[in-house]
Order: sequence, then C-alpha cells, then structure tokens
Amino acid sequence: MRSPVSDEEPEAEVDRLTFLTGADLSWDADRVAYTTVTATDGDDIASLWLATSTDAPAQQIDVDGAPSAPRWSPDGRHLAFTAVVDEVPQLYLADLSGDTVQRLTSFPHGVIGAASWSPDGALIAVSVVRSRRTDRTLPYAVDRTPWLIDGMGEVTDALSDICTIDVESGFTTRLTDHPTVDLDPRWSDDGRSILFVRTHEPDDLRPVDRHVVVDLAGNETAVAWPGGMYAAGTFAPDGRVVSTAYRQGDRRRGTAPDLFVTDLAGMSDNRTEGMDLHVGASVLAHTPGRIMDPGRFIGVVDGRAILAQLVGGEQRLVAVALDGERKVRSLLDGPAAHAAVAIRGSTVLHATSSMNQPPDLFLLDLADGESTRITDVNAERTPVPLDVRSLDVTSDDGTVVEAWFLAPPEATTPLPTVLLIHGGPYAAYGHVFDLDAQRLARAGYGVLMANPRGSLGYGSAFGTATQGAWGTRDYEDLMAVVDTAIDRGLADPDRLGVHGLSYGGYMTAWIVTHTDRFRAAVSENPVIDLRSFRGTSDIGITFTDDIMDGTLVEVPERYIECSPLTYAPHCTTPTRLIVSESDHRCPPSQAEQFHSALREHHCPTDMIRLPGASHAGSVFGEPAVRRAKAIALLEWMDRYVRGGP
Repeated sequence: MRSPVSDEEPEAEVDRLTFLTGADLSWDADRVAYTTVTATDGDDIASLWLATSTDAPAQQIDVDGAPSAPRWSPDGRHLAFTAVVDEVPQLYLADLSGDTVQRLTSFPHGVIGAASWSPDGALIAVSVVRSRRTDRTLPYAVDRTPWLIDGMGEVTDALSDICTIDVESGFTTRLTDHPTVDLDPRWSDDGRSILFVRTHEPDDLRPVDRHVVVDLAGNETAVAWPGGMYAAGTFAPDGRVVSTAYRQGDRRRGTAPDLFVTDLAGMSDNRTEGMDLHVGASVLAHTPGRIMDPGRFIGVVDGRAILAQLVGGEQRLVAVALDGERKVRSLLDGPAAHAAVAIRGSTVLHATSSMNQPPDLFLLDLADGESTRITDVNAERTPVPLDVRSLDVTSDDGTVVEAWFLAPPEATTPLPTVLLIHGGPYAAYGHVFDLDAQRLARAGYGVLMANPRGSLGYGSAFGTATQGAWGTRDYEDLMAVVDTAIDRGLADPDRLGVHGLSYGGYMTAWIVTHTDRFRAAVSENPVIDLRSFRGTSDIGITFTDDIMDGTLVEVPERYIECSPLTYAPHCTTPTRLIVSESDHRCPPSQAEQFHSALREHHCPTDMIRLPGASHAGSVFGEPAVRRAKAIALLEWMDRYVRGGP
C-alpha cells in the first residue's frame, strides 16, 4: 500500500511524459518556437525549442529559468520569451542569427504573461507588475473585495500596467497607470494602438474583465461591452476589436458565450447571436501544460475569426464570419481537442490532443484544409492506449448525458471503478489527455468521466440547468452514469470510488452525504458551505449570487440546502480531503469544515495538505505538489476500493 505523502513516483509511465506549455509561429509561417515541461524525480525540466515545417529534428535553445511564452519578432531574427530569475519572471531575447540570449528586462517585480511585438519589431508590449508589499510582518489595511486572487495573492501585489520596451535601447514607457490588473497586450495592425484586458477595479465587488485600447501616448478608449466578462480579444485589420464575451447582460452563468465585433465608436455586432454555441470554451486537460486551453486567443484572417468551440466532448476549431451573413464553419473536428496558438497568413499553428495522446503541434493550411504534424514531443514514450468507450446515458427525466469509460488495455470487466467529476461546473470533460484518468486506469481502475447538466458544450439550457439547485439534476445525471456503467458490465457495483476538484470536490462531498454506494471518496479543494464560501472566495459574491439565483439575504435557505456541510452527519464513506493551502478560489476553510464534521460523526477521514499550492496547484503547480496529490488519490482508492472489506 502506498504512503499518502511519500516521494514514491506513482505510475511513472505517464508521469514522465513531456507536455507543451507554449508555442508561436514565425511571421513567415516557416518556423515554430515552443516550450515544454518534463517531470523528473526532482524539479521539472523546462525547455525552449525551434522546429521547422520539415522533418528535421527540433533544435533546443540553451536557456535557464523555466522558459515560457515564446514570441517571434516580425523579421524572424529574434525570439522573446519569459524566464524566471530569482523567482521573478523577466523578458529575454534570443538572437537567432547570432545564437545569443540576453536578458531584456530587470523589473523589480517582473512581468505577467506573454510579450507582444509591434508590427515593425521596434517595440515589445508587456504587462509589468507595479509593486509588492515589502514587509508582511507589520499590520496592514485591506480596502478591496475580493482582496486575494487565486494563483497571484493579494490584488495590491498583482497590480500591473501595460508598458512598451524599445528593443534597441531597452527604454521602457508606461502606457497605463491605474490601480487595476492590466494584462494581455495585443497590437493593432498599424502599430498605433494596443488592446488589453483590465480587471479588478477597486470598487468591483463583482470583478469583470474589460477590454481597453491604449495608444502610444497613453490615451485610453474603453471597448463597448454588453456586461459580464470579456475573454479572448484581438484587433481585426480594419481596427475593430473582435472579442468573445460571456455572462453578458442578465444572462445566466452557463449560457453560451457570443463573439462580438466592436468599433471604437461603440458600435457592436454580435456575430453568433441566437446560435447557442460555446465558442472560446475548452475541455478540461489535467496536465502540467496549459496549451490546450484556448484562453484569450482569437486569430483573424480573411474576414473570419479563428477560435475554439466546445461541442460536447469535442474541442473544435472554427471560423466565424465577421461581416455579412452570420456563418460558423468547422475547420477541425472529430473526437479530439484542437486549440489554435498562432495564425500567420493562411497558416494556423494549433495544438491537438486526444484521450490517449498528449498534445502536439500541427500546421493547418486554411487553403486546402490539410494539417501537418510539427512535433512529436513524446516520440517512443507515448503509453499504450487505454480502452475508451463512449456512453450515451439517459438520466431519470430523459436527459441524455455524454460519458466515457476508460480501462486498462485488454482489461477484464467489471472493474473497480472511480467516478471523476470535473470542476466548474461550467466546463467539460472530453477528448483530451488527462493525467488523473490515465493514472487511475493504469493502476487497474475503470474510470468514469461524464458531463452532467451544468457542463458546457451542450447548449445554454443544459449549461444553466442547475442554477439555484446544485446537487439535484447534476447528482441524478452522475448516478445514472454509474448505473449505466454497472448495467453494461463495465463497473463493479461493490467497488466504487469518487473524486473531483473544485466543483468536482463539491459534488464528491454531496454524493457521499446522499448515498453510501461508494467505498471511498477523495474531495479536492471543494465548496462545502456556500454561506462562508461567498465571503472568502476570490469569486465568492458574484459566483454564489449567480449559481444560487439570489443573494444570501434573498434566499438564505437555498445556500443551506445546497451545501454538503448541511448533510455531513449522514456521511459514512471514507473521505479524504486534499487541500491546497494557498487556494483563494475554494479556501482551505471549506475542506476543514467538512473534515471536522466527518470526524465529529466518526466517519473515516483525513486531510492531505499541499503547502504553497493554489486552487489548481495539483495540476499546474510544483512537481512535489502534483506527485503528492497523485499518490494520495491512488493510496486512498487502493485502501478502500480495491483493498477494503
């Protein structure tokens, strides 16, 4: 039996794989720069590579400091990237003609995110952290709500401005100067303006992401927005702004986003109005690299926006017409996940993954639709494929739920089975490589992955079906998935486990307080009490008001009825809590309340603490944290599901 916190490496076959973390395509579409991370017994090995569209082997650029976010200069001579120096991220510049690397910035508190080259290559725009509290041993005041951001810490420590850096002289010009977090600069085609995201205004109880345009003299123009949150954004060649937006106006969380084209005079055109498409959304990929998350990426070519669309478990690449008749055309689809990374002319650099294939890079020719593979970062190391079976499940009220059963190759069923529940709930599982599922299946378990109501990719009615009623329709759907797997002889009804992170942790806790059919549960960074969550999470006020269809004052009974803590005395399932100690999204106090309640009522439980980890620290965090979570999950399932009475 594994120790829950030992340094033993679990199921090394998948934990030694290499994952893409970033990429860019040269402006002549002839070369690809990309970064990777590979887990070892100690620290991750982060590397920067150059590849061409031929079969020639990739060339590694020798740099230190965990390189990431490579960006080509327009003339192809230089590559800007971020690397960490003394725990502070700075910009570096690789001169590819002279094979030299130099540090470009020495900002006291570093930069955030990727750099962006001006079209003439003379300037680089970047988000620069303004200041940090120097002495935390003294008392200090807090004057914001929320005052903490998950993964970043105090908002006042994360305030950032958009700056430009003259590549030749190194001179820095600060273009914005607001008590906000300004991120993700994108140049206009004429080089006169920069589009960026502004968030965490001082008076925002409900933080929103706004799009703002700033010129090189520091003059700002706010991009008209329909309420809610902007996500991806870029300039069209004519200077209009192309953006995806969700939760616009009075629309419920889980409603399909839309794609807008907006000029700086405030005229806006919704190019997906009435289509009910989840554009800009992605399947969840529990791997160290974030390349499969389309994030804020939109490309524009030939009057079309190129971006991701979530359709069930498929993450497609689509083109949306920016003018004239409203049209959405699929460019890449099928049982896979595709994420555009860069566009140069008619060539799209994209990452593609499936349930059995970690992400690799491809070039899509928009003229002929052909896609050419550029990388094979796990050549000769990709594990033997798991057995993947699709399940169309019918819930109690007739709703169809998409699910998958993953099993070891040539396994004999029924198998001891673990139900995995995704976070969100406004997210989705699907056709992408997932380390949690891979580890469990290769350890001999069947793995059930499902998209119950509340998930994205199935239309707005499906995505909003659990508003004000968490733990009802979603619970029914998940139990129907388990029943279907049992009925088909895949899952052993007497050897069931359940695990989830965030909302998945919430549903794990909900399940074990409403049924005793599972032998073991591992709830990671869950929501347990919606009342206390509302005031302690970095998204608490706006998120709970949305999901509960009212404030704590308006519908207090709903907050109680939908909280697993209310039903904790009913839990008899051995339940392990995994807690990220620097989680500001679902704070440790949530899991701690459940742990105390379970112990009070004599339910077998313990709590694994992950020091320094943020909400998704076990996915994207330090190797020791990722390893500890993997071991803790497998050890608990081995103890109670496979080895229990």
